[in-house]
Amino acid sequence: MDINTLTTFFQWLTLFNGGILIFWTCIIIFIPGLVYRIQSHWFSISRQEFDRMMFLLLGVFKIVFFVFCLAPWLALLMLGNGS
Repeated sequence: MDINTLTTFFQWLTLFNGGILIFWTCIIIFIPGLVYRIQSHWFSISRQEFDRMMFLLLGVFKIVFFVFCLAPWLALLMLGNGS
């Protein structure tokens, strides 16, 4: 597998997961009550626990996104431009 294929793969991976991150953030910011009402039908959880869990999961997803999607893509871009 050459560097151009890897760069393209990580580019699409970053765009896809970045879209998920932006969508999830918008959902939490703009309609958290609706999400809580839907989830509270399935799980017995308080609103405070729900908010804490959503921000924890969003934070973990953001770190994983930066480490495993964005950083490798940027590194491959720098390697590709240097050669």
